[in-house]
Amino acid sequence: MPNDPASNYLRKFNMSATRREEEIVVHPIISQFFAVVPLRNFTWKCGVAAIGFQPEEQKEIIDKTVCSDLCQRYPPTLSYQKKFMKAIMQQCEETGVEIYEGIYELYAKMVSKTNEQEKCYKSYILPSKKVITLQESNELVSLGTTGLHTWPASQYLAEWLIQNHHIIQQKKVVELGSGCGLLGLVTLNECHPKHYYFSDCHQNVLHTLVDNVKINCSTQCNTGSTVCHNLQDRQNHCECSETDTDVDRQADELTVCECNQSCEVHKTYDNMEYSCVFHCGTVSVLRFDWEDVDSANHLQNIDVDIIIAADVVFDPCIVTHLVSVLSKLLTPPRHDCMAGTVAYVASTIRNEQTFQFFLSSLEAQLITVTVIEAEPNTHVFYYDKSCVIKLLKLSKSSQVSEHLI
Repeated sequence: MPNDPASNYLRKFNMSATRREEEIVVHPIISQFFAVVPLRNFTWKCGVAAIGFQPEEQKEIIDKTVCSDLCQRYPPTLSYQKKFMKAIMQQCEETGVEIYEGIYELYAKMVSKTNEQEKCYKSYILPSKKVITLQESNELVSLGTTGLHTWPASQYLAEWLIQNHHIIQQKKVVELGSGCGLLGLVTLNECHPKHYYFSDCHQNVLHTLVDNVKINCSTQCNTGSTVCHNLQDRQNHCECSETDTDVDRQADELTVCECNQSCEVHKTYDNMEYSCVFHCGTVSVLRFDWEDVDSANHLQNIDVDIIIAADVVFDPCIVTHLVSVLSKLLTPPRHDCMAGTVAYVASTIRNEQTFQFFLSSLEAQLITVTVIEAEPNTHVFYYDKSCVIKLLKLSKSSQVSEHLI
């Protein structure tokens, strides 16, 4: 059986043959639809070349995808929904199965619509059955940035952290280049850090990032808890209101804080207040430009335990600034047996020269690089597994610290 999210889902169930066959048909289709997997890459039935589900099963698929509350609230693009409906009809025609009559009517309504919605979303079902919903761009570059699209290395690192959640549990974590927020939201809900700091510098990315954090997190500042709804909660309720997900914007400035209560970031990190665009409970979103030395100095005051980053090594022009930030934030183990700050950086290797420049720059800063060879066994996301992704653990030794003194 293939080692993919659909297969992993199936292994978790002990059910009758009839019910198991139904799960094989329905669940992978639902998860792939909400993740907006390209139809050319769709797995219609796990381990079987062709699919032929009966009208009642087609109805269940439609009810749990295009007609669901989650889809109505946070829809994929209209064009994708049309292609999905057309693909179901095509699958039925190829296998000689009767098409559920409601599909024709629904597809006709979709075809009559010509305007795409202003925002489009992708939703990801996690192993805990919680759902992460993101406003994303389908374009690799949008509004002058690559940060509005989720990249494979983020999904790879998220899967690895789910499998190695003990690394993150009850730790202070800062993410460099958070983009849309998938990696951080998965980490928050599957690994349970003590505090998670998203960070980015592009204004449009920060707007989207804060929106995505607010879509997914029901936060209570007084308890410090952050809860992401599971699929059933989302389907039945879709609890966030429009006002809950809209960020209060004034011209080009994000609000300093969305919390109505006294925030820890203001109590403890007053010198960082200018860079905090959202803070509540266990979550903060920071405006952090790697070229800004003062920002890096302020970030050191948080005393984070773990740094994570994904797909940030793609342009030689920013590698030097990235390595400088890492050098500032990484700390060696202390003599009192306290662990130092370490980083986990996942990179898709698109240009070997750029990646080698990154490695040599780390070496020049006396940063120890350990290549993590073990790939994640937990497969949640439908990214291209053929792309080469390398995961590095970065650290500083106590000998380096003594040498610098």
